[in-house]
Amino acid sequence: MNYYIADTATGTHKGPYSVEQLRYMTVTPDTLVWNDTMTDWTRAIDVPELRDMLFAANPSASAPRFAPGGQTGQTMIPERPHTWLVEAILATILCFLPFGIVAIVKAVQVSSAYDRGDYAEAVKCSRSAKTWVIWSVLCPIILYAGVIILLAFGGLTTTLFQL
Repeated sequence: MNYYIADTATGTHKGPYSVEQLRYMTVTPDTLVWNDTMTDWTRAIDVPELRDMLFAANPSASAPRFAPGGQTGQTMIPERPHTWLVEAILATILCFLPFGIVAIVKAVQVSSAYDRGDYAEAVKCSRSAKTWVIWSVLCPIILYAGVIILLAFGGLTTTLFQL
């Protein structure tokens, strides 16, 4: 099968090239390719034959577990886990700043892990962001309850000593 390569710098295309010829060219996962069987230009990483060639050329590179936003072969792509970013920002502003900042960092890590194809890490960061949001909300509640209890007992002991 022969492929044409899009040269995005000049807005032209080159080819046709065989897969063997492409092995010796600078083809990256994001290089746009096309052949007679395709309806539109496609990233090289999304063409199974070229994906195998890309990772065979660089064995240290690991193939993505999934391609965000689409399908790879017959595998359905999982949805992006909930980022908790809005909740983290609100918790930071309204509740407890230190835990809220950690929640924001974890929330941002959800998107970056998903975008690089690491779904397991994205889920892990999503759960962690949720935990930090919850603690950011609970911390002031616990602190205020403790202050109220101390004031109540403090007021009670003051009245006991007056008797």
